[in-house]
Amino acid sequence: MKKKRAKTPTPKAGASRWLLPAGLLAAAITAGVVLGGLTSESSSKAAAKPAAVPQAAAKPAAARPTPQATTISRVKLDLEGAPAFGAADAPVTLVEFTDYQCAFCRKAHATLNQVKEKYGDKVRLVYLQNPLAFHKDAPMAAKAALAAGEQGHFREMHDLLLTSADLKQGALLAHARSLDLDISAFTTAMTSDKFNDRIQQDQAQAVRVGASATPFFFINGRSVRGAQPMTAFEAIIDEELAGDLLPTKWVASAATRSRRPAEDPNKIYKVDMANSISRGPKDAPITLVEITAFQCGFCKRSQATIQQIMETYPGKVRHVVMYKPLRAPTGAIASLAADRQGKYWEYRKLLFDNQRAMTDQNLQLWAQQVGMDVEKFEKDRQDPALAQFVQNNVRQASSLGVNGTPTFFINGKKLVGAQPFAAFQKIIDQELNSPDQAAAAS
Repeated sequence: MKKKRAKTPTPKAGASRWLLPAGLLAAAITAGVVLGGLTSESSSKAAAKPAAVPQAAAKPAAARPTPQATTISRVKLDLEGAPAFGAADAPVTLVEFTDYQCAFCRKAHATLNQVKEKYGDKVRLVYLQNPLAFHKDAPMAAKAALAAGEQGHFREMHDLLLTSADLKQGALLAHARSLDLDISAFTTAMTSDKFNDRIQQDQAQAVRVGASATPFFFINGRSVRGAQPMTAFEAIIDEELAGDLLPTKWVASAATRSRRPAEDPNKIYKVDMANSISRGPKDAPITLVEITAFQCGFCKRSQATIQQIMETYPGKVRHVVMYKPLRAPTGAIASLAADRQGKYWEYRKLLFDNQRAMTDQNLQLWAQQVGMDVEKFEKDRQDPALAQFVQNNVRQASSLGVNGTPTFFINGKKLVGAQPFAAFQKIIDQELNSPDQAAAAS
């Protein structure tokens, strides 16, 4: 009989919901955004030269910080239920958003091992999942890590995934066997929808805090972007451990650019949906308008949530599609051509599933795959009326203040980004229970 390996500690749910290390309860410390190697939705290989890391400010002679002291921005993170290793009261908490198929995450993994070796119990490591849309094997790898975590072996599986070139299901099962896991339980958990909510919550949080690329780190709330060298981590960790009293500001996002004022969540926008593609009853009490782009990774991510909405509220939601392409409108026009042959929804799925392969040859191949008349499809693709329709969508999106995709309007109420199901559910339930809906139903 094989000897079982020692289990790594399993995080206690609710033990540390927010990133508030012990050292921050008495004092606020300094922070900055570090830039470097990362993988993002816009570029699968975007590497930038490391920016200079702020050096620890000298202690002022007076009791109060000098007027010249820089105010540091920190981001609060919800860490409830996330795999964590190290003491909950460690003076430094290092959070990583990772993608197991990301080359820069693999590079950063070796650096984090150095961090743990140097600082030991002074650093607590917490892991959040952010499998990017264009990495086909990343979602199942994330599930494999969480499934191993259920059996007390998240950290070991995490290490294997970031040091293995093969992330196909067979390789994941081989890793599980090497860790002496219960293969039946592991396989069931990895191949089911069990961890979908967990992963979607992590991804929604990544969007909220501006961590759309991988790897992305937060050291006591201070953002570190990309696969930085050990010296970049040391500079910030050493400042945190020094405990100097420097001015700190807690912010909602790590993004450095200025933000527009928050919109009124109850504002009702008038959306012109004339001639737009839709599904669901035209007289449904809920109209969900989706402004999307086929080359947008977050738009692809939102598709599972939209499907969940349609299944949760059968007959109560009308789903309307509008477009705001990120680059060329190729995919949008092709989907409209597919609609002329009654193949919109099947073709739409292929476009989202193959975001990085929208060549003319593939567009024709997929048309044939779903049973279209390819010659008619090509003729319709050249129809200027379709290009004009997309352009009209883009103009309307701009007039509605849509700056990114996906953006949704639920009975006219704007919801921005690939939000979790709960965000949609809250608005839909409010609308269904509103006095106007009650009167219409009576």
